[in-house]
This record gives sequence, C-alpha cells and structure tokens, in this order.
Amino acid sequence: PNTNEFIVDSVGLANIGLSDVQFHFKGMNPNKVANLAYSLARYILNNDDIMIKDGDTIDGMNDEGKMTPEVQWICRYEDSLIEPLRPVLDIDTGKYAAGNRN
Repeated sequence: PNTNEFIVDSVGLANIGLSDVQFHFKGMNPNKVANLAYSLARYILNNDDIMIKDGDTIDGMNDEGKMTPEVQWICRYEDSLIEPLRPVLDIDTGKYAAGNRN
C-alpha cells in the first residue's frame, strides 16, 4: 500500500442518522485535515436541518495548511473507505486527493 495516503473519517455520526465525513488525501498534514473534519462534523451535528448536497463545496486549505475560501473542495456522497461500511460525505481535496476521482 501507498503509505503517503491518509484517510480521515468522522465515524459515529451515521449512528445518529447524520452523515459521517471522509477525507482521502496525500501531501497535507493529517492533523490539520483531522481538525477540518472535526469542524465539518460539528457543523453537520449542529445544523442537521441544513443538508450538504452532492456538488456543494466547502472552504479548503492552501499550500500552507490554512483554511481559505479561495480554495473550494467538492462534497460528494460515497461509500466509506473504512469499516463500518456506510454512506459518507466524501470531500474531494483537489490537488491533494488520493485514489481514483472521476
């Protein structure tokens, strides 16, 4: 396996009927991505009446690892890459994305 790739998954929100979030990436600090995943999961938990749709975007990170509205990452609902298998909100991290993106 390619050890340069990481997955950050919020495992747990699906248990209460909300979408978990998943980031599959390379070339970024995993701790910064985990912080972003936590923030996005918290947003979903606190705003369960506001559905993020396929194709919506969120603010991404620049090359210095700072969130910015100048970088937009696309959200898509996909199957999780790790157990337990479930639908997740997958965040396409653009040039940092790992795996096949069609």
